Amino acid sequence: MDGIDLGKVIGSTLAAVLLLLIIFLGKWLWDIGKKAGEKGLEVGKQVIDQAKDRMDGIPDGGGRYDDLYATAYEEMKSANMDSASWAKAFAHASGDQDKAKALYVRYRVEQLKREKAV
Repeated sequence: MDGIDLGKVIGSTLAAVLLLLIIFLGKWLWDIGKKAGEKGLEVGKQVIDQAKDRMDGIPDGGGRYDDLYATAYEEMKSANMDSASWAKAFAHASGDQDKAKALYVRYRVEQLKREKAV
């Protein structure tokens, strides 16, 4: 009988459906990967920015915190210092006044940044 081979039709149909599923699954996974890659790139840029801010252990922020450094320095020069920042700096400097002054500026700027963020 020269008819349609039902087995071949079903096999071809299943192959076509399977191929479409693979294509759609591939596209879906590609989209997920692309979004993850974009998020990873965004996070990577944030990490680089934070690393730049902390270069040499001094969070500078590309000059955007200059006013805070100036405030902390003026406080230190006038001996009108924040007592908590000074105590922390003095303790970490093991009593070394010059080192304590440098640490005071660092700690005070960190505190002022937190206050500014609120």
